[in-house]
Amino acid sequence: MDYNNKLMGSYIGQNSFDESIYTFEETDLLQGGEDGIDNLPIKQLSNRTIWLRDNLGEANRIVGEYIITGSSSLSTDHAGGIVTVITSGITNVSLPIPSIFEAGTFIKICAFCSNEGVVTIASDLTNLFADPRNARKQIHLHNSEYIILYAFSDYWKVVYVNGNFNNVGEEITARTVLSNTLPKRGQLIPRANYPRLWEFVQSLTFGQEVVDDKKWLSHLTLYRGLFSIGDGVSNFRLPDERSTVERMLDLGRGLSYGRVHNYAGGFEMDDIISHGHILEKVARTGWPKSSGDRSPNQYWMHAERDPNAATEISSTKYGGLETTVKNIGKFFLIKY
Repeated sequence: MDYNNKLMGSYIGQNSFDESIYTFEETDLLQGGEDGIDNLPIKQLSNRTIWLRDNLGEANRIVGEYIITGSSSLSTDHAGGIVTVITSGITNVSLPIPSIFEAGTFIKICAFCSNEGVVTIASDLTNLFADPRNARKQIHLHNSEYIILYAFSDYWKVVYVNGNFNNVGEEITARTVLSNTLPKRGQLIPRANYPRLWEFVQSLTFGQEVVDDKKWLSHLTLYRGLFSIGDGVSNFRLPDERSTVERMLDLGRGLSYGRVHNYAGGFEMDDIISHGHILEKVARTGWPKSSGDRSPNQYWMHAERDPNAATEISSTKYGGLETTVKNIGKFFLIKY
């Protein structure tokens, strides 16, 4: 008899997840005891409860949150707890190897950042956050983002994230600058404070969507819709898309002709399609009855028969300072 799972008629439960719960048949006979049929569904439910508890981390350590305000190293003391990192700069959180934790341990890490703050979670493991799509050694958190990590024997598994992790670089419009976004106005930003966005920029093609800063600055419009690598060391530059509208790339369709730098972010000058206007000097509506009636204010004259009385029709300038359409002004933002 297993006295660890039985005490004075009580069943403590085992760490196993029973896929189904037994329901009594009409022919089942009443039978109590450790192996009695009447206790089977109760034991199965108890096993599920123990499994859920153990797989939510070390339940006896969920006592609240651990506040961190500077670079720190986590330990088994943080298992099952909520680690809250508050920073206004660059804060590093070091994770130990997962093998020192009990199997199935969860750790939740939350970030509250201001003034371009960022939290970097890292470890010495080659593939800290093993994922068949994106194994990596570091994960970065920005303001109000959190991540839940699950400890396996030789790696940490990301089981849940909340934030811009999977859509860094996505461009949106809004009526104000939203959390964890930047307006695209051609500004230089530090790579260390925006590591996820810099990683996105590095995934683009240099010479196409990304250029060096000298080329970016060489023309007032031509390259301003691209990223630049900034000083090449510590910063990079966002596109400047103020007072412009989007248009899809032609990609060989043959409907767009004016985009000189024909890549995502390339600028195309405003224009109107080539066209003409038919104008005449006079309308051929007749000839005045007498020479005394030859006045341009009274009659239309024939340009060839009476050139001295012919009046040339001309057009005057009309319009504003730019070609535009009805629009509503908003912020053009990029997620980081």
